[in-house]
Amino acid sequence: MWWLLGVGCVSVLLFLWYMGYWTKLKCNIHTAGPLLTVYEDMRGPYMHIGKTFVSLQNKLVADGITLGNAFAIFYDNPATVASADLRSVAGYILTPEQFRKLPTDKYLTKDIPFTKMLSIEFPYRNMLSFILAPFLVYPRLKMEITRNPRLVHRSGSMEVYMVERGKLMYCIPQENFDVFNYAKSE
Repeated sequence: MWWLLGVGCVSVLLFLWYMGYWTKLKCNIHTAGPLLTVYEDMRGPYMHIGKTFVSLQNKLVADGITLGNAFAIFYDNPATVASADLRSVAGYILTPEQFRKLPTDKYLTKDIPFTKMLSIEFPYRNMLSFILAPFLVYPRLKMEITRNPRLVHRSGSMEVYMVERGKLMYCIPQENFDVFNYAKSE
């Protein structure tokens, strides 16, 4: 009977290893952009952002736009803002060709210029990666900002989902803060 408990524990540990639980989280400063984005605003619990992605995805596909990497920007700290008042956006990064095809009168769009970002990459394995990563990544980003007085957190946190490449990127802009002020529901 004890061997079943041992096999279960080993299985859990192997699964956590596979999911990236023990991944060394390295903070980097990198420059992102320029990015052409299409997005939708969302207000409410962050865990519901998937519905906003699906809504936007369906509209874009209906208009013949192939999808690039997805992104989200989360403006508020869920520890200090009521769940119903949390503001975020869900969107896609488009190539210039995709952007030219986009009927801009139907969508919210934004150009993001070259922007210096504090970032951490996390491996994407499956949908559980979207749940596990924030619990590991955001405390590490907060620790890095606290330790380094040159780093700031003045705007929303941006997440870029590069699923086809097997990674998720969590970013905090270090400049161009006004560009990351997407939410029209201020």
